[in-house]
Amino acid sequence: MRVLAGILQLRGPHPAAAKVLTATGLVMVAALLAVFLRLFRGVEALIAARLYSAGMPTSVDFRGAIVFFGLGQPGGFGLRITPECTSAVLIAPIALVAAGLLSRPRVRWHRVLTGFLAASAVLVIADQLRLGVIAWAVQQFGLQAGFQWSHVVVGSVISLVSAVGALVILVRIAAGEPGVGVLHRN
Repeated sequence: MRVLAGILQLRGPHPAAAKVLTATGLVMVAALLAVFLRLFRGVEALIAARLYSAGMPTSVDFRGAIVFFGLGQPGGFGLRITPECTSAVLIAPIALVAAGLLSRPRVRWHRVLTGFLAASAVLVIADQLRLGVIAWAVQQFGLQAGFQWSHVVVGSVISLVSAVGALVILVRIAAGEPGVGVLHRN
């Protein structure tokens, strides 16, 4: 029990151990996202179905990672969350960047972890927004035109902006002070 208490007290006399444990955990998160990608995509589909059920009838195929919009109505359709279009493909690299930030001497593990969690939340929320925009466009402009334009153009812009924003959030929180860069030596 004393060993467990010592591990949980990571702000104590062994900050290097806390950094190593946090970095290891972040690398494991990236690996687990790859291993359990299908499950993660199913969870994203489930979240989208629940989130957008207020605006229209939705259902979900968890195993297939498909969100169905307006089934039983004219124009009903499904959106599959593919391995290339899940927020996991953006969260995993952010986890690895966060692990790398822990190699900096002045970076604190708890700030990096907080930054990673905030960045991940931004990516998941942005991906849900992207799915909503695609669903709206398909409803408004039809499957072909609505999907192509909203997925390829608008969806890519949302993903790019959220990825850059998530990276900025991670670095700003990890730095600890507004305006102070992590990579600068003082």
